[in-house]
Amino acid sequence: MGATVGATCGVFLGTFSAISMGIRGRELLRHLGKISLSASGSFGLFMAVGSALRC
Repeated sequence: MGATVGATCGVFLGTFSAISMGIRGRELLRHLGKISLSASGSFGLFMAVGSALRC
């Protein structure tokens, strides 16, 4: 669940940052993939640690 939330936030924030930097086309897709994967990984990790501490 944390990875899904992180990926969604990464897509929204990545799109905003890419458009503000003027990235278009294939570069935009590459940028979105990189941002969404890193956001989903970090947020998923934090959610997993929080769940492990809570149990």
